[in-house]
Amino acid sequence: MRAAVAYAPRDIRLAQVAQPEPGPGQVRLAVKWVGICGSDIHLFRGEHPYQIFPMIYGHEFAATVESCGPDVHGLAIGAPVVVEPLLNCGTCYPCRIGRYNCCMHLQVIGVHTNGGLAESVVVPAERVFAIPADLPLELAALTEPFSIGMQASARGAISADDRVVLLGAGPIGLTVLAIAKQRGASVAVIDLLDQRLVLAQKLGADLTINAARSDPAALVAAWTNGEGASVVVEATGNSRAVEQTAELVAFAGRIVLVGVTTKPVSFPGLDFTRKELTIVGSRNSASQFANALQFVSEQRAQVCAMITHRFAFDQVVQAFETADTQPAEVCKALVSISN
Repeated sequence: MRAAVAYAPRDIRLAQVAQPEPGPGQVRLAVKWVGICGSDIHLFRGEHPYQIFPMIYGHEFAATVESCGPDVHGLAIGAPVVVEPLLNCGTCYPCRIGRYNCCMHLQVIGVHTNGGLAESVVVPAERVFAIPADLPLELAALTEPFSIGMQASARGAISADDRVVLLGAGPIGLTVLAIAKQRGASVAVIDLLDQRLVLAQKLGADLTINAARSDPAALVAAWTNGEGASVVVEATGNSRAVEQTAELVAFAGRIVLVGVTTKPVSFPGLDFTRKELTIVGSRNSASQFANALQFVSEQRAQVCAMITHRFAFDQVVQAFETADTQPAEVCKALVSISN
């Protein structure tokens, strides 16, 4: 079968590889659409801490069932599906309390094990979710990023009572925006790129702020009548943006950190007690995939608005290079494997 194999940073090539066979409890899927996300770009650049070569990337994908291994029931051949790409141990403390997204030995399909940028992929049946027959597979491929938005929204307990400030209008930030708006919250979005802020407006943002030209703290203070946001979600991974959350959040507010940074960050120590802040991290998702799939199925116009680029499988290298070099133009790029 054909697969897009990464042999080194910035070295992805279409190659012929052996077709995998499903073992007990596994299914083989015929991949149809694959989304390229920010972590894929970090892998492409060689900046990812869990880099392995050779590797087939792709953890956001929609497919159809091709064959089932022993002990697999309830999945019909040809059925359209999506995959929650997490492989957890099931025995460590996070797994025991249902937070398998924080598994001490977590592996991610498309990062630690071969993923969806291939004509076929083998995955655990327990991570496969059937999708509505009328849901286009290219939209279904965005279920995984929306599960990240679901997790962040749940960690922040976002509700209709909240004024939310979102730092970062990339794909993950926009999923948080869409979900927060569905929950009835008012949302302000901060970014450095006008193109992304225009898309945020289309998805319902109540206020957009270009931090390159305006003072976010002053505008958020005015928008919240001086109180600050009840919830601040950081989705850039920029260490300065992480630190800015303490300035933007209200007294008794909540901060959700979704963006990933390896750099040290600092907060004014007094704010922890003076504001009695709640600061939480948000990683992948746990028990949110079905909710994300329902959202994608019900909010198809919003999901479709995030797809800015589509590439054929033969153009997979171009897809990565475009997403890497044109962040202002690319929100979500999809690769069509076979249709």
